Amino acid sequence: MPIARCVRARRVQLSRIPIAYFSGYLDYLNVSNIEAGISPPPMLTIAIALAGYAVYFTVNWKLLQQKGQTIGKKVMGIRIANLDGSKPNLKSLLLKRYLPLASLPYIPYAGMALMYADTFWIFGKRRRCLHDIIAGTQVVRA
Repeated sequence: MPIARCVRARRVQLSRIPIAYFSGYLDYLNVSNIEAGISPPPMLTIAIALAGYAVYFTVNWKLLQQKGQTIGKKVMGIRIANLDGSKPNLKSLLLKRYLPLASLPYIPYAGMALMYADTFWIFGKRRRCLHDIIAGTQVVRA
């Protein structure tokens, strides 16, 4: 029986915080800059996003490859599995499960709405998020 956990996007965002702090990115996010319409340079935003993903996958690579788990899923006693219960290959996980979800925030206007839709999909009959449906995966007890 699938057990859904749709917090992957939040973990990736948390991995960006130290990178954003040390790069000076957070200096752009103060109230006076926001009110003045000053935003971070796009290349800095892209670099921080890529660095955040690199940290996330560096930390979770081995577990994803061997067991279909991230550190958070291991702690929770769950794993990612194909619909037949087998372990998905890493390439499939990256291209079908993580890439579409990681790309959503960068779609102007609709991106955040799509992220919320992905998260709320969990309340459907099959208890699978949209990224699970796209990738043909489910979250099961380890």
